[in-house]
Amino acid sequence: MWGPKITWFKEDNRTFSLTAETYRSKAWGKALYYSDGNTTHQYAQTVSPTTAYDANYNALVTLTATDNYFNAITNALNPTNTDYTVYHKVGNPFAAAGGEIDYEMNAKTWRNGFYAFVGQHDRAPAHELYIQIDNGASNLQLFAHPNEGFDYLGAPSTLSRSYNISN
Repeated sequence: MWGPKITWFKEDNRTFSLTAETYRSKAWGKALYYSDGNTTHQYAQTVSPTTAYDANYNALVTLTATDNYFNAITNALNPTNTDYTVYHKVGNPFAAAGGEIDYEMNAKTWRNGFYAFVGQHDRAPAHELYIQIDNGASNLQLFAHPNEGFDYLGAPSTLSRSYNISN
């Protein structure tokens, strides 16, 4: 199914953490509201490599999935608020198309400190969302949803987990 001799893949083996350096994929955005009225937004995304192993736990090969379907679109960027949508469809680089990890999220922040995150994600693997306030002076975990089983992979559907978080 995965390729000759491949029997398993290395896991990230981590707990939920804002500062973790091990992950399958990661996206982050940062909105900065300046006292002169200007607003900037930064965005970055990363897809980590996946290593395949044989039955004796010997590493066979490492590949990185494409990020062609992992991006953010800026809907609004002005002195009072930012609004952007993140789309994620990244799979195991050893697998056939159709079992990708999917999520989409609309993220809005306002100069006055309000925020809203609305979206949905597959029930596998685990997903987490954090917000940093005052340029990292305060960190808040908005959710930490566990892996509910890889049978839930695929395009967002009625089986996806939805969220709507705001203050």
